[in-house]
Amino acid sequence: MKEGRPSQTAEQVALTRALATAEAPADRICDDPIALAYLGPAARATALALSPRAARAAWRLAYRLLEWGGPELFVPARTAFIDEALLRAASRGLDQLVLLGAGYDSRAERLAGTLRGVRVFELDFPATQARKLRMRPPVPGVVYLPIDLSRQPFEEPLLTAGFDPSRRSAFLWEGVIYYLDRPRAAAVLDAIRRLLAPGGSLWLDCFVEPPALSLPYRLAWRAGIAAAALVGEPVRTTLAPSEVQSFFEARGFGIADRADAAELSARYLRGRWAGLRLFPAWCCLDLEAA
Repeated sequence: MKEGRPSQTAEQVALTRALATAEAPADRICDDPIALAYLGPAARATALALSPRAARAAWRLAYRLLEWGGPELFVPARTAFIDEALLRAASRGLDQLVLLGAGYDSRAERLAGTLRGVRVFELDFPATQARKLRMRPPVPGVVYLPIDLSRQPFEEPLLTAGFDPSRRSAFLWEGVIYYLDRPRAAAVLDAIRRLLAPGGSLWLDCFVEPPALSLPYRLAWRAGIAAAALVGEPVRTTLAPSEVQSFFEARGFGIADRADAAELSARYLRGRWAGLRLFPAWCCLDLEAA
């Protein structure tokens, strides 16, 4: 991420959620009516231009023809996966929720009823968090901590802000781990585990190295990775399929639920189009502290 600049990929995620929310209820993968509030003029114009039903139909047709399965499909499916995990945790009893690299996440506001009585902490890159708080007023009761996860430890600031490791807690780490190098990603996971009591939850997504792809798909995959690097947010960490379980178990987590691209497509896309074929590397995880 470029020094002092809000995350561009975070705004892209908000745009994708806004477009998904504009779908008819029967076609809606996720529901985030607040996402539009976090868009700047260019992204908002894009959202509005794609709002008419005919424009959205053309957008979908282009994806189907290309068998596209990038952020336009994955981000809403990831949002739905984590929302469901959060609702399950809340139904069992939850005292604290920590959003690491929160970006323009709106759960503290749009799930306020579910999170009533839950203390929420949002940690994010300072420039991104500052922009978020300019775009929309702070949610009452939420603790906002500016932290650069790629460089700064967050345990002490979180504890100082009132986080209690003995309480029933969950961490949400969405769309971040692959932007950190592996040692830093492992260090953050270790810190989360130290802060979670046994039975606590961690929800995240990661890149699992894709299987052999045909040339067009390989080129598209590399183009996506290059685009992230171009805006100063290069992908630094991917996992081999055989090491996903051991990587997280080595840090004290068990896998309660795992959904790769095919599973996400089956659960949330309901066969309406090709699914997440282009980016089979995406994987969502619901982890439990052992």
